[in-house]
Amino acid sequence: IRVLSWVSGTLRNLKLMELKHALATDDGDTEYDKTGEVALHTILNATKGLIQVGGDETVRLTHRTLKEYFDKRGNHWFERGQIEIAKTCLAYLSFDTFAKRCLPEEFSAKEEGHPFFSYALEFWGDHVKRAGPEAEAEAVRYLKNPAHVEAYIQAAWMANTQDIDKWDCRRGISPLHICAWFDLWYLISALDYQKLPLDVQEDTYGQTPLMYACRRGHEETVVRLLQLGASLTIVSGRGRTALTEAVLRGQEEIVETLLNPGLRGHEVDVNFVYPK
Repeated sequence: IRVLSWVSGTLRNLKLMELKHALATDDGDTEYDKTGEVALHTILNATKGLIQVGGDETVRLTHRTLKEYFDKRGNHWFERGQIEIAKTCLAYLSFDTFAKRCLPEEFSAKEEGHPFFSYALEFWGDHVKRAGPEAEAEAVRYLKNPAHVEAYIQAAWMANTQDIDKWDCRRGISPLHICAWFDLWYLISALDYQKLPLDVQEDTYGQTPLMYACRRGHEETVVRLLQLGASLTIVSGRGRTALTEAVLRGQEEIVETLLNPGLRGHEVDVNFVYPK
């Protein structure tokens, strides 16, 4: 069940070693423990022919109809699947070796020795969003650690990820930038947004969280930031405002929201927190 949950629940196909590392990582681990790896024959025997490992080591469901089925019925079979993936991503990113910035020449070796790192780096926020309240505490703990946040943005800049829309800054981001990037608007209250300047600018191009939310098409985060008082007039080092970012990315609904203050009123409850 765990293997099927992972294979059907990730946002891209995993390589075999990525899956092995994910299955062997537990909450609270400070480093990767190779003794927890599950052998390939065990994985294949347990899943009874429902997955296959290709010649390129990519792990897949054996037929597209299985993918379609689990897309519809995954919550029934894997009730805690997204929660486990989210927590595993955060645990992996929190390993001691990734807990702070490093010299560029050291990074490649760290990445090579931790094959699940690039997936966790690229998609952890998406899985936190899908997991809901049970992953909130781990996400907030990670975001409240300044060393983790700085290590994260260095890695996001340097890592060999497959994402098309990569981070364009290498240092000096805040937790609010990350919330905007992943549309984690509901975490803003848990991060004590009153103590964080809403219009904080990252160190490379001076972009604000609102600019990233507009660029990424995250309307709920845009609305929340506007309701809390985020500025529309700040210009980044690229000569762009939040509105410009939305226009350039073709985010029509966000453009309409930015141009019509009356549309911002009730889409997002600024005091919202998940019930415990």
